[in-house]
Amino acid sequence: ELTKEQADYKLAQENVMYNLDKNKNEMSDLLHDIQMAQRKIITIEAQKSAYEEVNLGRAIDSVLKAKINGVHAPLLQLGSVDKEYSTALEVAMGGRMKNIVVDDEDVARVCIDYLKSSRAGSATFLPLNRMKKAPSSLRIPKEKGVVDYAINLIDFDDRYLDAFFYALGDTLIVEDYDSAKRLIGKYRLVTLDGSLFEKSGAITGGDRRDTGLKFSQNQDEELNKYKSRFAELQKQYSSLENTRKELESKQEKIRQNYSNTMTALN
Repeated sequence: ELTKEQADYKLAQENVMYNLDKNKNEMSDLLHDIQMAQRKIITIEAQKSAYEEVNLGRAIDSVLKAKINGVHAPLLQLGSVDKEYSTALEVAMGGRMKNIVVDDEDVARVCIDYLKSSRAGSATFLPLNRMKKAPSSLRIPKEKGVVDYAINLIDFDDRYLDAFFYALGDTLIVEDYDSAKRLIGKYRLVTLDGSLFEKSGAITGGDRRDTGLKFSQNQDEELNKYKSRFAELQKQYSSLENTRKELESKQEKIRQNYSNTMTALN
């Protein structure tokens, strides 16, 4: 007949086995979720890479793939924006989003010679050492509907300030068409929905087609969501692994104590 001590060991062993089995199932489910998230990240990154290649064009793609020393990236890859302002800022910068930032004019020359020799087309380069200095400050007009200067709504490394100012100048972002009307001719203006008002008086707007040129943050929103989920799932998996090790250690201790008890009885 089992002693009370032996019965207690048996119950403890059963509890540990139950928890280990539960832990194993949870880890299996979590591993499946991790693999799914990882596959989604790989898919999105591949699509993003292919998307950029198509929309940046052959010339820019060729320069970037050449890995030439002193080449940074196109402006669109060097800035990030809040989704609220993405349309306005992409219109404000237009084709200059594809301009490639380089260290100096010598690097630009190497890139141009490369494009010529490979017959890959042409591109515009922005040598950091030759860009006109951006003003130290810009006064925002105290008019209703004015959001801010476009350059203040883009996050980028300070060393690229002059390059971004070249692309945007003193363009103002305003809320809507009526807000722009009050300032036509005084500033270059872009509304939040993408209507463009040049200082000359010219106005461009309508049903805007997607050019495929987007700032990094806007394009990476879905990717960042899955990367955050992937990191959280890994954290949960690591916690379950620690729990498993603790349970296995507890199981081994119970077995050892049970064995010692049996030895003592005999």
